[in-house]
Amino acid sequence: MPASASSTTNAAVVEAYDFGGLRTLVDVGGNLGVALCSILKAFPALRGVVFDLPHVAQRAREFIAAQRRAEAQLLVPTGSRIAFTGGSDFNDHQRIWAALDKVHAK
Repeated sequence: MPASASSTTNAAVVEAYDFGGLRTLVDVGGNLGVALCSILKAFPALRGVVFDLPHVAQRAREFIAAQRRAEAQLLVPTGSRIAFTGGSDFNDHQRIWAALDKVHAK
């Protein structure tokens, strides 16, 4: 089966950028969190936040939880290194910072 465009793009992003110097990465408009999961899997010390519309963030949380339960081959990071938060305004910096604080508290 050929690789999907998104999995090819995610692999290219992981190869092209060194995220190793970061502690936390926020994926604004992150949808299901697949791209962020690819990055977190490649950089074990990194934590991440998926920030999207509230219903999308909830769907992402459920999707990642289902992938973990199914032990699917999706690149899902281990442990509690990923958080999900929703907002209707992607310029809502207070909500984004609150999500970052939540991740760092884990």
